[in-house]
Amino acid sequence: MNEMLLIRRWPLESWSRLREVLQVIADLQDVDAPLTSPAGLRRSVELVLRLGELLGLDAAWLDRLRPIMTDEGVLNIVLAVWQFVLGARHESDVGDAIRCRVAGVEAPVVVTQQSLADWLPIVVQLISLLRIVRGAR
Repeated sequence: MNEMLLIRRWPLESWSRLREVLQVIADLQDVDAPLTSPAGLRRSVELVLRLGELLGLDAAWLDRLRPIMTDEGVLNIVLAVWQFVLGARHESDVGDAIRCRVAGVEAPVVVTQQSLADWLPIVVQLISLLRIVRGAR
């Protein structure tokens, strides 16, 4: 009874990807700028995009995040929605829009109902993902 031992091969490129995933997770945990600041949100979204690409997350979801990195107006709206979700003070405006103060932006950011509907699910998903990766701190 001399059976041959069969060992499956683990592709070496998978080990490299695993190392990259762990590095991105470590980088996410080390973001020191507050997530409610433009720099903190940009850095976190940049790393979430990288992690999502490495893990093969839904490309459509990742594409929804990309404007946060490239469009200052979108970044400000997302920061305002982020602060709204976290319970920051805001003011109602005529037409059911909300106005939030965003760090580094002189005038309050006006978030319309449509912008809130568009970005609220993304912000909640980002908060959940970052809480998991960074720990509940």
